[in-house]
Amino acid sequence: PNENTNNRTISYYPKGSLIAAMLDIEIIASTNGKMKLDDLLRKLYNDFYKVKKTGYTFADFKAAAENICGKKMDDFFNTLVLTASDVNYNQYLNKVGYMLIATARGNEPWLGIQTKDGAGGKVMISAVSDGSCAQNSGLMVNDEIIAVSNTRVDNNTLYRFVGSFPVGTTLEFLIARDNLIQTVNVKLDKSYMKDFVITAAETVTKDVKALRDKWLN
Repeated sequence: PNENTNNRTISYYPKGSLIAAMLDIEIIASTNGKMKLDDLLRKLYNDFYKVKKTGYTFADFKAAAENICGKKMDDFFNTLVLTASDVNYNQYLNKVGYMLIATARGNEPWLGIQTKDGAGGKVMISAVSDGSCAQNSGLMVNDEIIAVSNTRVDNNTLYRFVGSFPVGTTLEFLIARDNLIQTVNVKLDKSYMKDFVITAAETVTKDVKALRDKWLN
């Protein structure tokens, strides 16, 4: 991991959980509720660990999923597993009567940086998010933030102080970079990130409700 990890990588822990949930839905929908992800995992455990005394490969996993679903799963695995493409979660959630809704985080200011404590309590920038006002203004990893608009800040007060100003305000950051003191003007912007919620559709067919019940149980 490095200072640019957040901009260039995806954690397989949360994404893996999401992919598993979508695969569960796909299996349930493809088998009309007769099978689910649990059945796939039990089959792999029995066929490989108990019978063959070995583990299984990705190709083995994909083949077993295709066998249970009764169809090719190239599109699923290529999109959700093998590439960094955006996932259309509603393509799967809609099959069980749910939908994913994205909402903007609002108009609170967002710098787009992460900081850490340096020697002597210095405020050191440890990461800068792509597209953030901090990046656009020229703040960089390893910059020491000394003051903001003539106010001394530390890691406990920086974000609270910046958050007290409305979006569009230009703040003067006094920083130290490579032992040189300089100022950087940062025009506050709102976050481009979104919050997500999964909600149930108001009306669903009897068949979709049956698939939903299978997924939830």
